[in-house]
Amino acid sequence: MNNACRQFAGGFGALPKEISSAFNPAPLSISPKLIEIADTFVELQNERHEADYNLLRRFSRADALILVQRAAAAFVEWEKVASTQAARLFLIWLLVSKIRE
Repeated sequence: MNNACRQFAGGFGALPKEISSAFNPAPLSISPKLIEIADTFVELQNERHEADYNLLRRFSRADALILVQRAAAAFVEWEKVASTQAARLFLIWLLVSKIRE
């Protein structure tokens, strides 16, 4: 999912041809909100890995609350874009990208 989110956050041109060509000749516009959601997923997953595997990394309560707020904000933003064609493509790409790996 991390790789899929990174690709999606790169915009329509960063997606593999198999996905982007399905929407030619009228490419989708990926909203900045959806890009931010994908970026947030990548950031939060990286922080989770730091918390799980880096024994030298400490998180204060304030640090943890900031990350929880970022996750909550991403869910609020998702509600705003969930019904768009780009959001549906994002969900499909999350599923299909794992199969391609």
